Amino acid sequence: MPIFDFNNPDLYFLIALSLFNAVALCFLSNKFLQVIQLSNYSIKLYGKWVKDTKARWVSRVTLLAFLSFMSVFATSVLFSQFLKNKIFGYMGLFFYFAFILIFVIELHKIPQKKPLKLTKKMFRIYMTSFVLYLAITFVIMAVSFSYTSLVRYSVMALVPILIPVIVPLATIINYPFERLIYNYYKAKCKKKLKQYPKLIKIGITGSYGKTSTKNYLTQFLQSKYRVLSTPSSYNTPMGVCKVVLSKLDENYDIFVVEMGANKVGDIKELCNMVNIDAGIITAIGPQHLETFKTLENIISTKSELYQSLN
Repeated sequence: MPIFDFNNPDLYFLIALSLFNAVALCFLSNKFLQVIQLSNYSIKLYGKWVKDTKARWVSRVTLLAFLSFMSVFATSVLFSQFLKNKIFGYMGLFFYFAFILIFVIELHKIPQKKPLKLTKKMFRIYMTSFVLYLAITFVIMAVSFSYTSLVRYSVMALVPILIPVIVPLATIINYPFERLIYNYYKAKCKKKLKQYPKLIKIGITGSYGKTSTKNYLTQFLQSKYRVLSTPSSYNTPMGVCKVVLSKLDENYDIFVVEMGANKVGDIKELCNMVNIDAGIITAIGPQHLETFKTLENIISTKSELYQSLN
């Protein structure tokens, strides 16, 4: 009976198996999703991480896929005389999902300085990755049904090899939609800030000491004024937008904004969005050279705060 025949129970089992595998692969992708997030969703920086770590994590998921494939294949060979009974045919997949479970558990035991944050943007990448895993698993398994049963139950174990590619691919697929969201919230933030013309906006940037300076300044000003300041990690356009849209109201006199940067133009973008009235540059040093390339670019970027005031 053809696999795509709606009267074929194998079709529905294949769909269920593909769904289960897609969920498992999303958990298995956590390390790669964390890196893409820490790379500010930059494919270039993600690739640099793969290169700098000598593809260590790529090797780990490849090894997991190879061991899983061999385990499933070996089990299929051992139970080949029973393969007409589909239950025996799928028994080898137990090893595959067991290996994934062990890998995920061990991954969560590793201390993380900056663990993966399930933001709305990351959730959308998760969902795109899920759809890709689901489609790939289903297609591979459906095609394998035309081959020997020894291969049929093994090919699914090879899908983890694609994880290092699927994560950046999902990020690329989402990019146009993410840019629309990004521009929408920036425009909404600028519109709300214009509603408070008397609000004094102070920007703080630098390679070092941004957060400490922001906290000291906020404490000092609060003795006389009502001050709103961005939390420690909210130093990007979307972080600032979140603070403005959720917390800013007519009760505040001053808005203190910490401004971070990974590349030339980042500070200028923040200054144009907030339209600052005053600014502080704390210190400049060789931070984020992997994206800035030179110290001159760092100086130029931090100086964008000063230039926006002229």
